Amino acid sequence: MPMSAAVGSERTSSQSPSAAASCELGPSLEEDEDNLERFRTKFLKHFPFVWISPSTTSQQLRHHRPYFWLCIMSIMTRSSSRQLDLDTRIRNILAQKITLELERSIDLLLAALTYCAWGRCQRMIHNEMQTKPYMHVYTQLAVTVIYGLGLNRHPPKESHAFHGCNPTPHLFPKATPSSARTMEERRAVLGCFLLTSNVASYLQKIDALRWTSHMDESLRILAEKQECPTDIVLVQQVRLQLISEKVAQGPWQYGAAENTNSHEPPPAFYLQALQSQVMEAVQKAPPELQHNEVVLLQQHYTELTIQEISLTRAPIMSSTTNFQRLESLYSCLSSAKAYTDIFCNIPPAEFFGMPFSTFSQFGHCLIALYKLSTLEDPAWDKAMVRNTADVLLIIDRVVQIMGHVVEFVAGPEQEDRTFIKGAALMRSLRQKWAENLSTVSGESDASLNRQDPEDILSAFPLEWPDDAWLNDIFMC
Repeated sequence: MPMSAAVGSERTSSQSPSAAASCELGPSLEEDEDNLERFRTKFLKHFPFVWISPSTTSQQLRHHRPYFWLCIMSIMTRSSSRQLDLDTRIRNILAQKITLELERSIDLLLAALTYCAWGRCQRMIHNEMQTKPYMHVYTQLAVTVIYGLGLNRHPPKESHAFHGCNPTPHLFPKATPSSARTMEERRAVLGCFLLTSNVASYLQKIDALRWTSHMDESLRILAEKQECPTDIVLVQQVRLQLISEKVAQGPWQYGAAENTNSHEPPPAFYLQALQSQVMEAVQKAPPELQHNEVVLLQQHYTELTIQEISLTRAPIMSSTTNFQRLESLYSCLSSAKAYTDIFCNIPPAEFFGMPFSTFSQFGHCLIALYKLSTLEDPAWDKAMVRNTADVLLIIDRVVQIMGHVVEFVAGPEQEDRTFIKGAALMRSLRQKWAENLSTVSGESDASLNRQDPEDILSAFPLEWPDDAWLNDIFMC
């Protein structure tokens, strides 16, 4: 359902005058409209968990989805001081409404997803936010709303079946699950899975929203109906992310790959099956998605997660299958190169609209390229890696892009330092990696052990995982 129609379909809660008043923050209607248009055209293309019709105005959205509107204004404003002020309001609203007042609404869900996907400036400026469990806390708030609304399961045939389940409605108001699922709800639950799955694979602290048969139905219906142009993009992103979820649940994650006496099939068997599923998902996509950058990024990243198992510290393949391991290593290189090629050619004007997941995936690809460039294996040609995808040149390109991004996002106050700080950290990382890459082979391992992989992660406006997980993924 397009947002122009959906804004009037809220069934779970109504906004109080005080909530609406809290949104009286826009400096001008013209700027609000510009913010909404940029969000609609530049941001949602990367993470289309909601459809806002071009006919929907900022005023309409503010009236019917005040929390969602507030999050959009926060991430789109060009003033860092106003962004920080709005961020504080948003965090207070999400905590108050979801955890204290137990409110469950599609508006709060869309707000939480928007905040987790793009709310980053304040975490770059306020260092204390980088040390707190920001991302996994707010993604779990979104999951809480999903469960409260029942969007992950089939709706009840009769909503009155839920009457009487809440003995104290005056103290704990409960959202009544709808008896008919809207397209807006289907997009939101699929978007929540996509976001939480990326966060889970990245932070290693939470689980993704559990996939259900009803979500599978929503995926199918969205693919068939395609009420809006971006529905098929979301469908393809989710299809590929489901494969990445299978990689995360593979036997190699629990030590089975190191057990030579195990009766389990060899990892190569699983990897081939997973790669076949990627090809099947690609074939299902319509022709117009063959050159869609958002979909291609997801495809290459999924392939990387499959093949990079060959980079684990403990060999997952015996000496008799060494050629299979080399093939996986080269496939890993090809996928990482394909991802970074697309990423580094995204126009600066589009760069600012990329969500958390894209930055985290790019960081993952850089780490994979660095590992491939320093992998000590007599059969592995490290010079070939540098000639194929020079990680230092890629960093140079990203630093250049970040410099151009500043020109696009800087407002009248000229105070946005998000990407300025990111570029500085990337330059620092390049210097350290250049030293390691120029080290002779005999000293390479010691140099690697001194390297702090968190340097690469600090360059992006994200909350980074702990050292233990970083060491596992970063060290060869």
